[in-house]
Amino acid sequence: MKKPIISISFLPLKYFLFSLLLGLLVACSAEPPFQPLSASAAVLAFGDSLTAGNGAPQQGSYPAQLSRLINLSVINGGVSGEESHEGRDRLAN
Repeated sequence: MKKPIISISFLPLKYFLFSLLLGLLVACSAEPPFQPLSASAAVLAFGDSLTAGNGAPQQGSYPAQLSRLINLSVINGGVSGEESHEGRDRLAN
């Protein structure tokens, strides 16, 4: 019986699980990685007709709901019928 030309060895499962656990512990530090937004900050909700709230009352759009949840101003930057490349072009302006 011939030996395989390429020998594949896998990291033992316990080392993988240990590395995963260690990574999760490091990622879940006590301090948040970002500073909270100031009370005067505004958030831009950028997207297509789902963002714009097409077919829903203005209070039912997700930017309006987000504004209520986070207690900040949320600008509805949704454009109905827009495709991804058009949104990308809008970002450039």
